[in-house]
Amino acid sequence: MARNYHDTCKELIEPALEAKGWEWKAEFLIPAVGPNDPDSRSDYLLRYRGIPLCTLEVKAQNRPAADGMQRGSFHASKLQIRFSLASNGKDWILTDNDTG
Repeated sequence: MARNYHDTCKELIEPALEAKGWEWKAEFLIPAVGPNDPDSRSDYLLRYRGIPLCTLEVKAQNRPAADGMQRGSFHASKLQIRFSLASNGKDWILTDNDTG
């Protein structure tokens, strides 16, 4: 049976991040940058030695990881971070938002 979003995060994403030594903040609030820009939430903000390097957008295990690419890139751009990831726990897609 495919995992839902929450189970994908807890059973697949977080163990994978721990195994690779990432620091992260789950459900990271991204404040609005203008009067017509609402606050938003990134599923994860990945850090290395405290420096934010990447946003991570998670999809349920039965959804394509590619479904999270646009939102992950959007969050990275709001935070002025070059990289974003999208994952469903099996597939991981890294995007360089500077070069596409």
